[in-house]
Amino acid sequence: MKRFLLFAAVCTAGVLWAARVSLDGGTLIVPEPGGGARLDCRARNGEITFPFNPVKPGYAEVVLPRPLPLGIFRSARIAAKVRVPAGSPVRSMSLRLLDRNREVFQYVSKADFARGGEFEVVWQVKPEQFQLCWGGDANRVFDMPGSVLGFAFDFAGGAPASSLTLLALDIDTEAPPVRELPGDKALLPLYRFDRDELFRQRGGQGLIVQQPDGVLLKDIKGEFIITERRNELLPLRGRPAALILDAEVRQGELTAFAILRDAKGVPFTTPELRLQREGAPLQFDLGAILEEAVLPVKMDNIFFRNSAAANGKVLLKSAALRTVLPAAEALELEVETGTPVHVLRKGGEAALALRFTNRSEKAGNFVSTSFTRISTGPG
Repeated sequence: MKRFLLFAAVCTAGVLWAARVSLDGGTLIVPEPGGGARLDCRARNGEITFPFNPVKPGYAEVVLPRPLPLGIFRSARIAAKVRVPAGSPVRSMSLRLLDRNREVFQYVSKADFARGGEFEVVWQVKPEQFQLCWGGDANRVFDMPGSVLGFAFDFAGGAPASSLTLLALDIDTEAPPVRELPGDKALLPLYRFDRDELFRQRGGQGLIVQQPDGVLLKDIKGEFIITERRNELLPLRGRPAALILDAEVRQGELTAFAILRDAKGVPFTTPELRLQREGAPLQFDLGAILEEAVLPVKMDNIFFRNSAAANGKVLLKSAALRTVLPAAEALELEVETGTPVHVLRKGGEAALALRFTNRSEKAGNFVSTSFTRISTGPG
């Protein structure tokens, strides 16, 4: 008996490994009465220098060209490596994060910059333990997912012209545990990204290249959207609790998210998570997102966003669903054809006939079934 296993799946923990983020620039804003000076600063050899003139005490803001997605996180360690000249008037640096409603949250890290040189400024972030917040819906609650808006630093006055140079930025986030849904759970394969699964571009700018070890998305500028190359999207089994994507970034700074649709066509969007160069799989929590979805749900589109100046490139290896299965869907059925060409003989259609009997006292509906594993005869 020969069996064909249609997919391979990968599982992951809820931690996103530390990654160095590449930045191509930022805008320096020095607030002043009636307005403020703005200066666009570009990266040179991987470094971004922000010059300022501390005639009197004040502070400066650094706004990134695009917010850096953090996804849904329980805690984060964000470290900025900076360089300042000797006698620097900088007294402290603040990290500024955005929540999904564009409310700004500020976290402070103090250091003695007066001796000059290179420093690592570290923020151990618990979303609810902020110093200040403003803007957005002003509810003082960090509504996930979050992103990095930029930085701020305050300085003493009466000093000569100075500067602060950003050398590197490392981000390490810990995702919350996947929400547990009642019922038996199974890890089901979704995509194996091989030649039997064809994907097409749905929007944005990029190229899809099939490779022996997966699907390579390359030349990604800004946003790139892919979808299954099928006339009708296939419904997913059970109630998905988590989507697990195994992908490896080859170039750029990439994030990903997906849109699913329920039986009524209502869209549900996952959090936007950062893809890792080390290839650590991403886990998207679907439990809360699909709480109001009418089953079955279908995958609609997968979005990739590149925040770097260089074109993005990512290898998609596999995808799986952690799914709550109703009792009927938890059955595994095998069909043996007994023929070398892997088809049923005429008259053998009864091998596919299924009969369901409802022995409970409650009314019930039976949904259509699909086969995910086929056993064939010799050859």
